[in-house]
Amino acid sequence: MKEITVNLPFSKSISNRLLILQKLCRSSFQIHNLSNSSDTCTLKQLLNQDESRYAAGDGGTTFRFLLAYLTTQAGVHYLAGSERMNERPVMELIDALALLGANNEFVNLEGVNTLKINGGSILGGDTKVDVSRSSQFASAIMLIGPFLKNGLRLKLIGGKFVSRSYITMTLKILELAGVEVAAMGNYIEIPNQRVAPPDFEVECDWSSAAFWYQYVAHYKSAKINLSGLSRSGIQGDECMADFFKQLGVRTTQDNRSIIIEYDPSFLSIGQLQFDLADVPDLAPALILTCFGERIPAVFTGINHLQFKESDRIKSIASCINSLGGEMKVVDDAIILNDFPESFNSVIVNPFNDHRIAMAMAMFSATGTSVTLSDQNVVNKSYPEFWSHIELLDLPVTLV
Repeated sequence: MKEITVNLPFSKSISNRLLILQKLCRSSFQIHNLSNSSDTCTLKQLLNQDESRYAAGDGGTTFRFLLAYLTTQAGVHYLAGSERMNERPVMELIDALALLGANNEFVNLEGVNTLKINGGSILGGDTKVDVSRSSQFASAIMLIGPFLKNGLRLKLIGGKFVSRSYITMTLKILELAGVEVAAMGNYIEIPNQRVAPPDFEVECDWSSAAFWYQYVAHYKSAKINLSGLSRSGIQGDECMADFFKQLGVRTTQDNRSIIIEYDPSFLSIGQLQFDLADVPDLAPALILTCFGERIPAVFTGINHLQFKESDRIKSIASCINSLGGEMKVVDDAIILNDFPESFNSVIVNPFNDHRIAMAMAMFSATGTSVTLSDQNVVNKSYPEFWSHIELLDLPVTLV
């Protein structure tokens, strides 16, 4: 039995929400264990710069949270993202902010598609936002809600909501910060108020734990101590413990650690069903685990995966095809029911997507040789990933 203790990175989702609150609050508070992910480092740097031009890169929360924040700051600001970020949805957020009094427009600035933000005109009040493609639109608005002169009365629209667990995360962080907030169904109300939060300690990241669950499901003779991880209820990705239980991975809580190991009595019970609408970040690890273990499964709520760092539907399908298998996509579902007798050795460009890179690295625990380019892509959420998996002696080559 291989026993390993892993110090997971701290949550960038929590860190980025706290950075926005910290910048807006009149009373300062301390953030302990801030994520060292590139997304969080970029957001922190941009929030503290003096220039009026902001280069947000490819971070979804970095761009969208900054957009909402800058509408509250007097002056003219220019916000640009990477080429991929320009392909990801943002108009839903711009439209919702406009109903609150914001004045933003896209301009061409030295050949770069840039959002011109006329800050300081936003007053608050009633608005609505379509969250059928991203929950970050709602979170971005909620974070500035307490600081708007007329407060915020937000209606969530758009049919089937996605990543709702991240809206819940934002609500819980606001409540922990002492913000008065009322949420009922699709309506969220946040009155204007003075916010004086206590100091915060950021939790370890459950999204990063997914790849260790994947490793245990493949390797089977490992006991992993995920130090500092706990089921506090703030992160929706905690549900992976229940998801991976269906794949033979047992989870136990030990003080401030989560311990995962393979259940030797596990028996597959046929085709499994997983709804990923609320937890899209689990998709690469979960889908590739089922494929690697040849467990038939249907994954629903997947359409919004196309709007992530890569089009993850296409990215995961490309990986599975290279390995010698096939992934079917029907409407809003991914279906796995056709598996090769053996997997091909693969050379993978992870499509500039950190979660694809990490999931494919852990897939090599099946004994499959995996060669990965663009190793630095993991810095987006888990900079220590490669040094951590050195302990595993996996057949992974980095070029």
